[in-house]
Amino acid sequence: MMFTDDLIQQIDHLQKSNEENDDYDPLVSIITPEWYNSQCYSAFDYNTDLTWNNLKKERLIYDIAHKIENKSVDNNSKMNFESDFCSWYKPYHFLPRNNWGIHIRYYSLLSIAARFNSKYPNLKSKIMDSARAAFYYLYLHEVFHYLVENAASIIEIVIGKESTYKNYLSKIYVKLFNTSDCLEETLANCYLFDRCEYHFIDKVFLKEDLLRQNPGYNGFLKYEGVEFNKGISKLVSQIRSTDTKPIFNLPIENILDTIKPIDKAHGHSIPVWIHERAKPLH
Repeated sequence: MMFTDDLIQQIDHLQKSNEENDDYDPLVSIITPEWYNSQCYSAFDYNTDLTWNNLKKERLIYDIAHKIENKSVDNNSKMNFESDFCSWYKPYHFLPRNNWGIHIRYYSLLSIAARFNSKYPNLKSKIMDSARAAFYYLYLHEVFHYLVENAASIIEIVIGKESTYKNYLSKIYVKLFNTSDCLEETLANCYLFDRCEYHFIDKVFLKEDLLRQNPGYNGFLKYEGVEFNKGISKLVSQIRSTDTKPIFNLPIENILDTIKPIDKAHGHSIPVWIHERAKPLH
């Protein structure tokens, strides 16, 4: 059984034993209902391993690549992931689970690809590489949110309490979102920054872009190198204690596994969904 499937099965068991289970996802208030609940379609076949070489064969990447040249570019624009509805992660803790996973706004992906193609030295005039790099720019940030949920799931399974992650989202993450204290977003950008060069994203230019983002997103340099695991320990302690300033940081950063590649060989299969337009409000 896949690692993620096994976690979900055990979380289901915990949720069924909790008669007060609340399936309202507080992330709706951040993404806004019109985007969070808008129509989406699966970007890739479930069995696709999203390696650099495999992406070249995917229809989504092909379409984005061949629209780049006709896309106007604003090199001064900012892309703040969740706060600009570019991409977000829908947790498997909330039901219905039919579209849990990473969600990407199609035209944000296209805009980022066009900007990469015009601005980043190692991507200039390489439309397919720019499309793939733009995908990883959004994907890697959201992968970190998936890893955070997995860490919370492991805590819940150990202590037998399925509300830990939901309490963290509503009482810490949502309240601190778009502030300099939102540790999860800070570490998500640090995770992206540390891996960008594997996906042909120029690190110097990416640093400049990320530093221009909103509070919370732009503090990633504080957790570079050896400081990253310290940040992980603090985040895991926030989740466990539902406290923004836990008395001490638990030395259990190994439960948030950021070392192994996110691929099917390591038991991870994260659905990716594409949104083309917001749901009309009427």
